[in-house]
Order: sequence, then structure tokens, then C-alpha cells
Amino acid sequence: MIKSRTLSWILSGFLVVCTLAGCSVDRWAGVEAGEYIVARAPAAGQAIRGLEIDRDTHVAVFTLADGSEIIASFAPRDRTEWPSGCPANIGSTRMEVLDIEGESLDIGAVTFSDPILVRDCPPDPVQVILRSDGAIGGAGGACAHPNGCIFFRSGATPAPLPRSMKGYELYGWYAQQE
Repeated sequence: MIKSRTLSWILSGFLVVCTLAGCSVDRWAGVEAGEYIVARAPAAGQAIRGLEIDRDTHVAVFTLADGSEIIASFAPRDRTEWPSGCPANIGSTRMEVLDIEGESLDIGAVTFSDPILVRDCPPDPVQVILRSDGAIGGAGGACAHPNGCIFFRSGATPAPLPRSMKGYELYGWYAQQE
């Protein structure tokens, strides 16, 4: 028979394991190269259509609604400077920041002073935010004032699902297999 003291240690250990099972250390969310489309742009309205990030050349290309482009160089911040946001039990998500060169960036009627691109948290879905530099993260995500940010989501289109077969098509396929 198990002693009560041993049983209490086993139960205590089990409680600690169950409590920490959902906890993790910091996660890292980097800005991925590729094309992004506008998910939300409250302040810029319909002025911007998309963003393309090239990590090899450190260039961001903003495509405006009229088809023109704004090409801007960026410098990624050191990993030790990535702000944390979206806190969890004992960890949070570190968000990569790309400093856009230039003192300001005009998109439509909105001017971003000291513009930056920030990989928003949580890691899924992939979202990159254009905003002015300032306090990032803390108890929330990359954008404390949604009206002063442009939200981009991954522009990759998923592969289409195969069309579904109708009953008679399935029967015809099955009959051919015999």
C-alpha cells in the first residue's frame, strides 16, 4: 500500500506538471519574405493595395491603389531588441521589427513618422503591421492604436481543393477499378 506522504508527493508533482503543461518560453515571430495584402487599413482607406518584402535585398515595396509603388529600404533590428507581446502563462511572443529608412512614409492621407514594419503576434495567422515607431507589445500586439496602423496578411493563396465527386461519378470510378 502507498503511504499517504508518498501519495501527496505524487499528487503534488502531477498538479505541477498539469499546471505547466500549457506554458512555454518565449516564441519568436519573424517577418517572412513574400507578398502581403492589406487586411485592414482604417486610416489609409483605399490608398494601399499590398506589400512585398525582400529579405535578401532588404527592400519593402508598397503597392498603392493607383498601381504606383513606394520602394523603401529597411534594416532588421537585432533579435535582442525584439519587443514581446501577447503574453501567455510564463512566456510571450517576440515580434521582429524592421526599421524603414527615412524620417517619414506617406500612404494616402496618413504619414508614418519613423516608420517600422512589425511582425504581429500571435504567430498564427501571419500578420505584418506598418506603423510609426514607439512603444510596442506589452500586454497586447504590435499595434496599440489600430487607426494608426496598416495591417497586412500573407498574400499567398491556398491551393484549391479538388472538386467533389457526385455519387454516379464515384460509382463509375469504382466500376472502372474492377
